[in-house]
Amino acid sequence: MYRRLAAEFPGFSEIDAVLYRWAWAMADLGESEPFYALLERLSKQYTQSAFWADATFRLAQHAFDRSQWADARRWV
Repeated sequence: MYRRLAAEFPGFSEIDAVLYRWAWAMADLGESEPFYALLERLSKQYTQSAFWADATFRLAQHAFDRSQWADARRWV
């Protein structure tokens, strides 16, 4: 459903919420790669989103947890 909304209605006024919820749906399924890819898309494309801070924090935390210091710093 989320994939279809994002593909068919990219100009939807709440597409950032769609991406955020889609990311969490992937996390609930244990799909970490799509989870982080969707958060990255949200963080890069929707900087004014109410979900931006949480998405960006989670990306930084993920990089930190993998000892990828430069990537962690880039997100904060």
